[in-house]
Amino acid sequence: MINRPALRGWLVLLILCVLGAWGCKKSSQTPTCSANNCTGCCAGETTCVTLQGNTRCASNGAGSVCADCTATGGSCGTGGSCVGGAACSAANCSGCCAGNACVTVEASTACGSGPDAGAACIACGSLQTCTGGTCVGPLSANVGDPCAQDSDCSTLGTGALCKLTTPSGVPYVKGYCTLGCAGVCPQGSNCIDFSLAVPRLGVSAYGENTAFCLAACGSDTDCRAPDYGCWLGNVINATNNGFTQGAGCFPNPPADAGETGAPCTSHATCMLPPSNGFCESSVGLDGGPSGFAGGYCLSSCLGAFLTAPNPDVYCGVGGTCLVDNLDASGQPNSADCYGTCPTPGDSSACRASYICAPYRLNDGGQSPHGICYPGCQFTGCGSGTCQVNGYCM
Repeated sequence: MINRPALRGWLVLLILCVLGAWGCKKSSQTPTCSANNCTGCCAGETTCVTLQGNTRCASNGAGSVCADCTATGGSCGTGGSCVGGAACSAANCSGCCAGNACVTVEASTACGSGPDAGAACIACGSLQTCTGGTCVGPLSANVGDPCAQDSDCSTLGTGALCKLTTPSGVPYVKGYCTLGCAGVCPQGSNCIDFSLAVPRLGVSAYGENTAFCLAACGSDTDCRAPDYGCWLGNVINATNNGFTQGAGCFPNPPADAGETGAPCTSHATCMLPPSNGFCESSVGLDGGPSGFAGGYCLSSCLGAFLTAPNPDVYCGVGGTCLVDNLDASGQPNSADCYGTCPTPGDSSACRASYICAPYRLNDGGQSPHGICYPGCQFTGCGSGTCQVNGYCM
């Protein structure tokens, strides 16, 4: 086990993946069913029914919520909609009525069976979900909530707006409610003046150069990860059971190809994108060599690891996302992007002074690939012996 000095001034990380103490588990996230991804009908929020029938038939074209045609005595027509039968009503529908179709497996786009079974389906608010046939959740917006137009964010007050893209074209995925600020923001958000932040960082924040509110966060888990990350966050506190305060939830596009593991002399070389990139200095906290000769571009991928089907995507081509710290209860609370190499033990694909280190997967098996990482002269070998080539024996 090694202590790696994180000279971004945030934390000291333990490279557990390299030593096989934690694997790189890939989690999954199911997208919302819609006309964008379903050619049939949607049974609930996420299930796409492609082979339609009389009890699962599109209520209003491809990607619409499924209807039960038999409830009203009808059938599913060749065009994928209910035909024939009686009018949908409380007398024959236990769900809600989408026109003459009875919807029994409801979704946020067609909800209403609750106390008003047989009434017309309604669309829940953008911040709500359909639970038990009733729209539940806040009607008012908070900073960082999804939105489609400025009016969705109007409850924030005068000047509220829905951000959809940054000036440089980076998307605010599903929209981002905010409002301009002069030091003060609604509770649960921070005022960030990008006209001041950009010169300090030495790099453009995707073209943003005004002051506006960002949703407060300590880690990516406080944001809509993986599309958003906690900018300047994911900083583990002194007791390893939480995080210190970050700047706010901000778009988190993947790293550029080849950026992860690249040499660097400043944080600006390694960030925006990705939003939480940083340069691991060649100089350690004690003033001696850190082992990261020439500097090494890293970035936090905690949110992607916990929520994305393939978190490696957020590390860019040539990078992989590995857990490198566990909290006091043994759960991952830090994950970073490292530069990859094809064959553990063969350092030819890495920069001079780096080795191609092995790491283990979550199933206990060793990955066929490695990461370019400082040799055992800096990391140690536990009970093993460090060889002159940087590998442990």
